Amino acid sequence: MTNLIERLKVYVNEVLGEITEVHQWPEASNMPFFLQELYEFYHIRILNRPCLLMVSLNSNDESPAIVKKHWNAVAKKYAGDIIYIVETITSFNRKRLIEQNVPLIVAGNQLYLPTMGLDLREYFKSAKESALKPLSSVSQILLLRYILGYYKNSLPGKELAENLGYSRMTLTRAIKELEEKGLANSIIKGREKHLLFPLEATKLWSAAQAYLQNPVKNTIWITQPDSTFPALISGESALANLTMIAEPHNSILALFVNEWNGLKKLLKLNECDKGEPHCTKLELWRYNPHLLTEDHIIDPLSLWLSLKLASESINDERIDQALEELMEKFWSHKL
Repeated sequence: MTNLIERLKVYVNEVLGEITEVHQWPEASNMPFFLQELYEFYHIRILNRPCLLMVSLNSNDESPAIVKKHWNAVAKKYAGDIIYIVETITSFNRKRLIEQNVPLIVAGNQLYLPTMGLDLREYFKSAKESALKPLSSVSQILLLRYILGYYKNSLPGKELAENLGYSRMTLTRAIKELEEKGLANSIIKGREKHLLFPLEATKLWSAAQAYLQNPVKNTIWITQPDSTFPALISGESALANLTMIAEPHNSILALFVNEWNGLKKLLKLNECDKGEPHCTKLELWRYNPHLLTEDHIIDPLSLWLSLKLASESINDERIDQALEELMEKFWSHKL
């Protein structure tokens, strides 16, 4: 809850230019017991007006009718402005709460304070504009690394840049992109911007589906490389290693597209016709697959995306069944 309050302070300060300290409300113990179980209450001044923050402890998106009922119950105990605070919210529930005149703040996304004449919806505007635009490669790496368990807490942009080999400016753009799509938040600690994912892994994976892209940019066929070739097992070859599906006739490997031309000259590799014996199918990836695994096989999430979004895999029941098995195994180990 501390992180949510910190993000709230940063957000209100950014959009309104002023904020006083946030303190726990001493009279919260006088609230009905069911409200104390569902919310924490904080006192704050916004535009020099005393306000009570009604901070939801429910990780699920509560129905607007229930929130309105709780807000009315709190209003019987507090005469000033009462603001509903929630970490994430669907566009449908946001619209319903606004229709019911419930003041609310979603840090980084929404500020609706009708008694003060404030209705800021920057995120929803930008989200609509970018709804059809997939995540950039760097943003997708950050999101997948979080789901895969590479980090659990907020991480500074500088550390992320060093770990991934990207510039801080590139990481800053990626974090902003994730924020605009409602998939992540950033908080300021000292002078450093930290990346924070508010959703748990399963919910984040579901929320991100509309923005994730196939990591495979292009596919070529090459003469079978030796063991020095720094590619990872991919495609149906990887799926055969991780599920009960049979191995494909030709092996499949994944390589970061930026590395291909240099390695082709260095290792004197030749391209060949599709499906020829002793040839390998090489997927040229938009991002470096090594950033998402420490194994010799690509990570299961990128594997799922590469096959689920590939046109040649559509309506292939074998692959669909194997992908279901793959994800069941992955999530069973995560839970």
